[in-house]
Amino acid sequence: MLEHIHPDDQKIAQERAEARQRGETVASLYQVTLVRKDGSTFPAEVNVTLIDFQGTACSLCYARDITDRVKQENRLEVLHRFTAQMASALDLDEVNRITYNALVQVLGLSRGSLGLVTGEELTHEYRWNMKRTEVFSMPLDGPGITVRAVNSKKTVLIKDIRDDKDYYQGGEDEESTLSELVVPFFVEDNVEGVINVENKEVNAFSANDVIIVEILAVHIGIAVERMRIRTEQKETQKRIFELLDQLQQLNEELERSNQDLESYTYVVSHDLKAPLRTIKSFGGFILEDDIEQLSLDSKEYLNRILNAATHMDELITDLLTLSRVGRKDTELGKVNLNEIVESIENDIIAILKEKNAVILKDDLPVIEGQATWLKQLFLNLITNGLKFNESPQPTIRIRVEQSEEIYQFIVNDNGIGISSEYFEKIFDLFERLHSNDQYEGTGAGLSICKRIVEGFGGRIWVESEAGVGSSFYFTIPKTNG
Repeated sequence: MLEHIHPDDQKIAQERAEARQRGETVASLYQVTLVRKDGSTFPAEVNVTLIDFQGTACSLCYARDITDRVKQENRLEVLHRFTAQMASALDLDEVNRITYNALVQVLGLSRGSLGLVTGEELTHEYRWNMKRTEVFSMPLDGPGITVRAVNSKKTVLIKDIRDDKDYYQGGEDEESTLSELVVPFFVEDNVEGVINVENKEVNAFSANDVIIVEILAVHIGIAVERMRIRTEQKETQKRIFELLDQLQQLNEELERSNQDLESYTYVVSHDLKAPLRTIKSFGGFILEDDIEQLSLDSKEYLNRILNAATHMDELITDLLTLSRVGRKDTELGKVNLNEIVESIENDIIAILKEKNAVILKDDLPVIEGQATWLKQLFLNLITNGLKFNESPQPTIRIRVEQSEEIYQFIVNDNGIGISSEYFEKIFDLFERLHSNDQYEGTGAGLSICKRIVEGFGGRIWVESEAGVGSSFYFTIPKTNG
């Protein structure tokens, strides 16, 4: 029996046979390498059973050739290893190396290449066992079996290339190829390249070989896509860092601009307002001391000068207020809006009495904010409602509604109202709907309100009807600050 067993397995076969003869329990099924009469070997699964044959103890042996099964098991092992290695491949050079090693083990690779689609060409970037060592490209609108696989997006199996007019000879003195297998690999639905394997024998590739190479192609496509995503991520990260650098520069420039604005504010509040005070003071002196010596025209001119100086002083004050909105010169804190409105009533008590006006309000909440700007916001809306009001008893109503996320305030008046075509326009800086002779002011009040509300993260709008009154709505987030 040992004559048919490979020398490497003879010892274990003999030990099992002797143990079996001694009556010991021995596995009856095991794998050995058997030797044919011509000396060739093959893996076999052997089943040994003790029997009584005509009164003599004998071993009945069955041997089954498992060459195909072993080959498939080896291929599966190679595929598992290939999949694990490809999952961590960092570049195309590594993809090429892993693919080549896998093909050698599963196909006994003779020669081939890994081609990549670049523009309108298929470039054979990596070549395996080919005489032609340099990179060569093939136009996608020309001949070639690999080109055909790219354009058709399908596997191409050529049993005998002598029957195929598209066969492309790779180089001089190239070893003759008789069969070829080309499998495209994809990223999404686009062909990114091909696995090309060749053999010097006719019909060298089986249906299983095709399946194996197609599995390899799937993993190559996944690896290429992952590397592309990684490259895009690196480029995106690089761009983000560049943008952050630019943002840092812009912040520095903004800081310098804010410092310049501080200087500008100082100039406006001192160097511009000082001459205005001089004009108003000396104009007042002339009107008081020399009024009898002035002609009617001179008095009118002088009054116009003083009115213009007063108006310019108001404009400068509003500009300064607008420029300060949103600056962190006052800290956030808990602000009782009832106290804010009461403070405003005390400040404008003379106007309220003069116009026989009243302010009605809900029980207002305590919110997180800056008291200075909240007072400015309510003051501007209240005084606007009183200014643009011809009612015998101007009335301002302040209401509040709330949800889980915001407070919504409504400041309503019974004034002259606003036509709908001006709803957006009135919030523009220095936008006035009436002349200064009709209603005094600079037109900056609502622009300041808008800047304050947006600084708190809210929005402001108006609903109104001419001759009926106006309702100004604004929101403030509860998580403000």
